[in-house]
Amino acid sequence: MKSHGERMLRQVEALVQFDRVMCSDGYDRALDYVARNVNCPEAWLSRESFPAGETFWGWQVPSTVKHWRDGRPDPTIAIPNHRPMNLLQVQIPGTSEREMLFVTHLCHPLPSANDNASGPAMMMELIAYYAEHPPYFTLRFLFTVEYWGTVAFCQRHESALAGIIAGVSIDMVGADQDLCGSTMVVDEIPDHLASCFDLVLWDSLQTASRAGRYREIGNPVTAFRCDFQYFTGGSDHYILNDSSVGIPSTAVGGYPDRFYHTPDDTSDKISQDTLNLLFSTIVAGVDAFSDPSDVGDHRRSQLVLHWYEGLANRCVLGISRAGISSEEQMFRLGHGYRHALARLTSVGTSHSTPHSAPWLEIIEKRFEQAQKQFTLLTGAAFESHDFMERDRCVKLFKGPLSRNSLYERLTPEDKSQISGWLEQDSLFFHKLDAALNYSECRGVREIAWLLRLHYGGDSCQPILESAFELLGRHGLVEVRVA
Repeated sequence: MKSHGERMLRQVEALVQFDRVMCSDGYDRALDYVARNVNCPEAWLSRESFPAGETFWGWQVPSTVKHWRDGRPDPTIAIPNHRPMNLLQVQIPGTSEREMLFVTHLCHPLPSANDNASGPAMMMELIAYYAEHPPYFTLRFLFTVEYWGTVAFCQRHESALAGIIAGVSIDMVGADQDLCGSTMVVDEIPDHLASCFDLVLWDSLQTASRAGRYREIGNPVTAFRCDFQYFTGGSDHYILNDSSVGIPSTAVGGYPDRFYHTPDDTSDKISQDTLNLLFSTIVAGVDAFSDPSDVGDHRRSQLVLHWYEGLANRCVLGISRAGISSEEQMFRLGHGYRHALARLTSVGTSHSTPHSAPWLEIIEKRFEQAQKQFTLLTGAAFESHDFMERDRCVKLFKGPLSRNSLYERLTPEDKSQISGWLEQDSLFFHKLDAALNYSECRGVREIAWLLRLHYGGDSCQPILESAFELLGRHGLVEVRVA
């Protein structure tokens, strides 16, 4: 019998034969291949088509996109955007009607083995697995066009989004670490949302990556490079995590990859061991996240507590670190405490369990201890740094901000201003996206502190204020005074 890894590798080798540029005939044929070969009842499958030229939450398939990163003079590829955009769903019924969403993009030109034939190959294997092992939550699998297809799906199914409690993007999950230089990564769910799904997957990845013991008798040692990184987008969970979509979503995959977006991203760079590692991580993570028993509930709560313990310890240890003020460390501690409470509350909400109260008390006591440690080390009283700004900058659009749509609205002076911001900070759009997600529940000053916490660097408050003012002039946001 073939192993999971062997079957997934065979699917990668089949998918790289198709030139899967979004909306192209090759993409459609690859989608047909998935539909024919996915191992589940046909009644679980459904196809969707989105007409050419339509706009979804401000997103419209472009005529070209930048793709190649191999140094060629023109890195763009042509997109046949006169053709419809087609997607495939597989929905596996669970004991609970609450849903988890798995998303992978099938698009990209030949050969695109790791990015991203590996994701659809793994999704096909996950579907086959859960067809034989009925899940607790209902599982929805989406094979899509990266970004544009996911936005279109979310707009069409907006009424169903509230029933999806967690999501995961499966992207670049097959890289041979030795050849590609990759680290296997779980993305942290951004702080404007709350879930423990990312913590459960990270725990599962660490467990799955252990192989043997140090000198055969010591503690377990890892056979793979693994990491847990704060959310920066870069895949379809970027769409799901938008505040107007509201699906707490992580991503599983490998980065960097020496062959990313080059013609050398071929199937010989794919490792069955990596595929097996991340397949096992997802299965174990979904099982642990879904476990409706008291044991499962306590385990999820303990993972939140463990996460907060690490955050609090890092803050206390960093009090004397150069470049980080005591005021900033107080903010980090306070924000981490509030986010830990939100994570823990989400455990009870998503699973309808009543056991969060004792864990909330433990986290509160740990926060009190951290405050005492702060005072002991600095000689200063701890201040909560709760910002009381009442003005809110409210988004007047849904989905993430489409840069193409934005630039169509801008005057030459506006474009010049944004170019200046990008020269000052290459992460400008990353920070603006995050700021827009925070904007309805936090004021600009607090958002600027949060962005420094997430991304480092100097305060971006002046740029952020100007950016919100620019968006307001074009009817994209509105400042509401409480």
